[in-house]
Amino acid sequence: MKLMQQTVNVQDVCGHYDFLGSRDSGEKLHTKIVELLNSQENKDVKLGLDFNGVNRVSHSFADEVFGLMASRFGVNFIQNHIDLRNASGHIKTMCNFAIKERLKKQKVEKREN
Repeated sequence: MKLMQQTVNVQDVCGHYDFLGSRDSGEKLHTKIVELLNSQENKDVKLGLDFNGVNRVSHSFADEVFGLMASRFGVNFIQNHIDLRNASGHIKTMCNFAIKERLKKQKVEKREN
């Protein structure tokens, strides 16, 4: 089944900055993504997150968006429903690092319990 494409402009959600560094900004984007994917009409959507105009993100921002999403929904969900557009190599690296760190932390916490 082919997924419908929908684009979210990251700056429209988080503010028109070339650097996104706060967890608050990340939370706004995370919430927007979850709202769009949870709405009835968007069950079969692949969201394109358009980072046009954003050059860099912090680990905190990336963790709040992608680390939390990986923890809640899994990496396969991200791969199947999220597409990074106009994202620099730095942004992609930070997102991947945040996902790996969050899942590593989650694994350690499970072992301790």
